[in-house]
Amino acid sequence: MGYHFHFAPIWSAIPDIWSAVGVAALVALTIIPLAFGIGTAAALAAEYGGRRTKLAIAIYVEAMRNSPSLVKMYFIFLGLPSLGLFPSPFWSGVIALALHNGGYVTEIVRGGLAAVNRTEVQAAASLGFSWFDTQRTIVLPQALRFSLPSLTNVWVEMIKDTSLTSALAVKELFYLMTALVSSTLRSFEILIVFAAIYFAMTTLFAIAMKIVELRTRWK
Repeated sequence: MGYHFHFAPIWSAIPDIWSAVGVAALVALTIIPLAFGIGTAAALAAEYGGRRTKLAIAIYVEAMRNSPSLVKMYFIFLGLPSLGLFPSPFWSGVIALALHNGGYVTEIVRGGLAAVNRTEVQAAASLGFSWFDTQRTIVLPQALRFSLPSLTNVWVEMIKDTSLTSALAVKELFYLMTALVSSTLRSFEILIVFAAIYFAMTTLFAIAMKIVELRTRWK
């Protein structure tokens, strides 16, 4: 006998699916700016800081890139209560993923900073621009433009990484998917639908960022 697809359990779970999509989107939209801020600040510190600062940033980057995200999540969620701190599952996952991906963003932004023409920085200094104004108006806009394709790849990974927060019982897409598989035993149909949802989320985001990249390329 052939396999008979049965999607009725999924249709009845559509309200829960929408809710889970919203949670996953919230996690992603919180992680992305946090990781971007951490990575940009770390890249600037590594580029312009002293020897100790550069060493501290290098240790941070290697520690983040060479340790699993889940370990960091459990460290924050289960370890910090020993110090009297009790972060929620949501913020434990968000902070861990922001710190983890901030390491990758740091290296990407550093590459963008290195690609900026140094003569423009020197010209800004000769015109009396402060360091802050030089970074804000000349260096960072160009560095981020150079970094945007690689940043987009990391941001797409962050959207997919939202599934890891299910390990802390954050009720996003992957958490709901495993619950539905357990309750309905229609794993094949559920996996097809949820894979399509993840694909749609990441593809739409990548297209949006490609449009931004094309618009900024010609400015």
